[in-house]
Amino acid sequence: MSKNLELESVILSTPQEAPFIVVPTSAGSGKTELLAKRLVFLLLLECNSKNDLRKFLAITFTREAAKEMKRRVVEILGELKRGNWGRFPGLEEIFKDELEERVNEVYDIVLENYPRLRIGTIDSFLEKLRRLLLHELGLKYTLKVQYEVDVEVLNLAIENLLRSSNLFSDVLKIVVELAKGSERFEWDILNAFTERIKQLKEIEDRLLYDLKPHPLFTAIQCEYSKIDKEIAGLLNSMPKIRKKMKENDTFLQLLEFLSEGNKAYSFANMLVDKADLYERVLSGLLCAFEAYNKLETKIAEFYQSFYKPEYRRILNTMGIMTISDTSRVIRDYMLKPENYCDRLIKFLYGINHILIDEFQDTDPQQWEILLHLIREHVLSSGGTLFIVGDIKQAIYGFRKADYKIMYNLLCQDGYKRYGLNMTPFVPKINDRNFRSSEAIVRFVNDVLFKEDTFESFLREEVKKLLNKVISEQKVEIKAQEIVERYRNIWIPIRQVPQRKEIGYVKNIKIPKIEGERKKTEKLNRALPVVKELITELLGEFSPGDITVMARDNDMVLQIANFIERELAQPVICFSSLDIRSNKVLWELISLIKFLIDERDLKSAFVFATGSVAQKAIGKDVVKLTYDFYEFVFRGFEADNELTRLFKDLREMYSKFNEKRSLARLFSELLSRFEYLYDDNSRGAILRFMNFLFVSELREGYITVDRVEEIFKKFLNENRNSQIEDLSMPQKTEINAIKVMTFHKSKGLGFPVVINVFIDANSGSNNLYFDRNHKDRLLYPFKIKQDYLKVIDSGLLYNEYTGRMLERYIEEKIDELVQEINTIYVALTRAKKRLYNIYMEDTYFKRLVEASEADEKDFGEIIEEKTGALIESSEADFITFYRRKNLPKIFIAPRHEEMHTVDLISRLKAGWVGDAVHEFLRTIDFIEAPEDLIKYKDRMVAIAEKYYVDSLTAEEILGTLVGYFSRDNRIKILAKRQGGELYREREIGLSDGSFERIDRLIICKDSVEIIDFKTGEPKEEDMKQIKGYITVLKKIFPTHKIKGYLAYVFNDQLKEVSENE
Repeated sequence: MSKNLELESVILSTPQEAPFIVVPTSAGSGKTELLAKRLVFLLLLECNSKNDLRKFLAITFTREAAKEMKRRVVEILGELKRGNWGRFPGLEEIFKDELEERVNEVYDIVLENYPRLRIGTIDSFLEKLRRLLLHELGLKYTLKVQYEVDVEVLNLAIENLLRSSNLFSDVLKIVVELAKGSERFEWDILNAFTERIKQLKEIEDRLLYDLKPHPLFTAIQCEYSKIDKEIAGLLNSMPKIRKKMKENDTFLQLLEFLSEGNKAYSFANMLVDKADLYERVLSGLLCAFEAYNKLETKIAEFYQSFYKPEYRRILNTMGIMTISDTSRVIRDYMLKPENYCDRLIKFLYGINHILIDEFQDTDPQQWEILLHLIREHVLSSGGTLFIVGDIKQAIYGFRKADYKIMYNLLCQDGYKRYGLNMTPFVPKINDRNFRSSEAIVRFVNDVLFKEDTFESFLREEVKKLLNKVISEQKVEIKAQEIVERYRNIWIPIRQVPQRKEIGYVKNIKIPKIEGERKKTEKLNRALPVVKELITELLGEFSPGDITVMARDNDMVLQIANFIERELAQPVICFSSLDIRSNKVLWELISLIKFLIDERDLKSAFVFATGSVAQKAIGKDVVKLTYDFYEFVFRGFEADNELTRLFKDLREMYSKFNEKRSLARLFSELLSRFEYLYDDNSRGAILRFMNFLFVSELREGYITVDRVEEIFKKFLNENRNSQIEDLSMPQKTEINAIKVMTFHKSKGLGFPVVINVFIDANSGSNNLYFDRNHKDRLLYPFKIKQDYLKVIDSGLLYNEYTGRMLERYIEEKIDELVQEINTIYVALTRAKKRLYNIYMEDTYFKRLVEASEADEKDFGEIIEEKTGALIESSEADFITFYRRKNLPKIFIAPRHEEMHTVDLISRLKAGWVGDAVHEFLRTIDFIEAPEDLIKYKDRMVAIAEKYYVDSLTAEEILGTLVGYFSRDNRIKILAKRQGGELYREREIGLSDGSFERIDRLIICKDSVEIIDFKTGEPKEEDMKQIKGYITVLKKIFPTHKIKGYLAYVFNDQLKEVSENE
């Protein structure tokens, strides 16, 4: 189909008109809005009850994006309910007089069953499948899934294998060979070996292939190891030969000889009429190549035969599994539809519509698992598949994403590669940009990516790459073929700016200095320019309006430290390398733990010997250690600076009202150590404070006894964010200069962006992988770039080496695509002003040079109001006074958007129940009903979140104490010996649906289910808990399963056994 449709028309296509839609969009065009509207349209078409919500599955690639999409769906429905049809043009024409009624019905269904709305990350979808198939996959219910395992686990597997006397000598030989073959001195040769093993593991996980030694190197029968007199004579007859080859030189020496310049092509021409001699040379060179790869073959054999089984054994013992391993077992199970259990069939076949956002970030394993659902059910049963993405923003190759999946779907007949029997509808649309001002959009579209100039730039970059690996005669044709294949990724962009501002772009080149190679040296020359720009901008913008971006975390950290040091401005550094900041935070957390319990000397020692105490007291760690030991023996009677500091802090804490929040205590501590506001760790402290206040708004006041739990939660969320490298909140609620990587900025927009373009140093990367798609096998091989011309000449060419050459070129082209896409993402983050600082030897410099935009300005500067806040006034944020670096916290009331005004009267009765459920879920174990009174502040805080006043909250708490005081009901909250408590754990039921169990306690030989009810007893309650018992019995066949229905407002506790 080739209709020229606007986006609004695309999303109003019915399942019959366009069941399979792929929408290629550009930066700032509103992809989330597009997907949310499509989902709303499908809901209006087919959602008539809460069970119908199961038909819809929307997939994003970050938690933040999933939250934003959910919010957007409710927002759109809310505006439609209020009669704002302009928010979604075209609906009136389709639904006519029924529209208002349908909107009201769907609106109520969505709000009253909000958790059933399936909008989440791809990883959460896979986790649902894993939980659904626990029994079938033979997995433990208590298994923990992690994005990746710590490197210590990888090291442990190696260490365990080294303890084996049978393997030690073999491993030692491999490690020594690896060190000898390295291009640099290895200080830790075992670590180098572990890194190679980790590399194999990562690539195997990425493709869900099994890694095997390369068949070329296990099947070669070598007849010739050295060249003979005839070959040597022929070689030495070549013109302009300086170093002569001798009889009995090895073929490996010959391979090196032919790798220089164009010798391989000259020698190949000399062998044209000498078939026998050609075969001897080919055979000998293949043997030499096999010898060159012998070490890789040994490592692959070791990995497959010894390392992988040991690695899996360790993970099984630890009770953890990686996401990749989860995907692998799910994929293997889904390859056999004839074995599907009923629960999986009902779950999968209940999904009729799949919507996927940021599709260019999909990795092969995720796509393969989704394909089973798409092929076998969705597109063959009247469902729809709606895909949105932008290949120009595919920058997550390092995260296993493969942009070619979306690229193939956009190419003619590309869908057939995936076994799909339906042609996707790819609409031709006028792509609009709602983020950037006119000058920025024009600069990106009409200057850098102008068709003729960009194509010329692309051709030159490809030719530069090809000149190193194939003959000059082939370069032009091959380059044109590659350019034709890939040019449509970027050309034409054709975006129309929607913002009214003119905007401004400035390109600033840093001159080249001979001999300057290290990126830190290059960055040091760019930093004064950054300082000058920020100084000028702060006269018009607040710190929170300014974002500085660079390629990697090292640069980000260096820039952030420079800004804090030189400009004394608040900075938040989104860097996973900010280890020192977390250390300082942990010192402060340890101090709080010690103040809570003065017997906790371990925490006291962490603080006493840390950098905070060293700066506060002015002593080094050795002297502080002596002070600490004196404190241990003499307590607060000790006479030293550390003890006096402890006394001051204890006095401060004793005056602290424990009913106040942890966030307030943390703020008071910071006021005691004011120098931290000027410390390099300030960014992390700001982040943690912001995290505390946002958490308290969500959960109510967080008491000081939860300090360690909250800090671990903060670190975990921060760690996940760094792993994904794209989970930064859409609204960053801190008025500070932001410094981040280009990758971290994806999906976001900022008023002012300063890009620092310094290309990464190209290190030695000579390990590649050949794929056998049919048998799903992966073969590692090592090859020098210079060897590729020998392959291209035909002297080293066969079925396998030919693929190696193509694979090498493919990898390098992929790297080029990632580089150009990274530039595109960096340029499209700015809303009003864009400053590009770049070095001579960068892709960006060559791109602006080809576009005749080198060191030029575009647009015009329109003066802004001084000190404007970046975020809306309804946000909770931490900001700084301009002249004083002490933080001031502003908190404005914020309500959950799903509780809209017109629904409050109907939902208010249910809020009390929601508050009680949430409160009881937060309780760990208690031994007496009166212990609940200790949690009064928590009850009040949670009640406030649900618009329940404090007096009512206290009455509820009294009711709960009374309820648990009767008939030994406290037993369901009491601690079990060896019992593990799980709260809100999701479980897949026999009908394919998912429910959350309030409390699940797993002991050595029993499992207890506690489900709290705040309404009247219903027949479906018993059916629900029996469903839980049925599923858990399959998971724990040897355990005794018991369930409890606790009707806390009806004074009943029903016990349900597995035999009922």
